[in-house]
Amino acid sequence: MGCGSGRDLLWLAERVFKVTRFEQSAGLASLARKHAGCPVIEGDFCDFDFSSLVFDALVLVGRWFISPYRPCMRFLHLLPRLCNLAVICS
Repeated sequence: MGCGSGRDLLWLAERVFKVTRFEQSAGLASLARKHAGCPVIEGDFCDFDFSSLVFDALVLVGRWFISPYRPCMRFLHLLPRLCNLAVICS
C-alpha cells in the first residue's frame, strides 16, 4: 500500500506475493505500473472505501511515520479489520 515508484512492489511480486498496490499520486502510480508491470489503485487513504478488502499483511513504509505527515486516523482505525496476520512498519 502506498507503493510509490514500485521498487518494493517489484521485489514482492518477484517473490510470488499477491500484492495489492495503492498510491495517492497519479504520477507515482503510473511509474509503479511501468516499473513493476502490475495494476495500481489510485486514491487517498483518508477517503478510499476499503470495506470490501482484507489482507494477510499490510506494509506501511516511510512517510507514515515521518513528521509533519500524519496518516489519516480513519485508515488507522481500519487496520484491525483490514489485516488478518500482520502490519509491518518501517
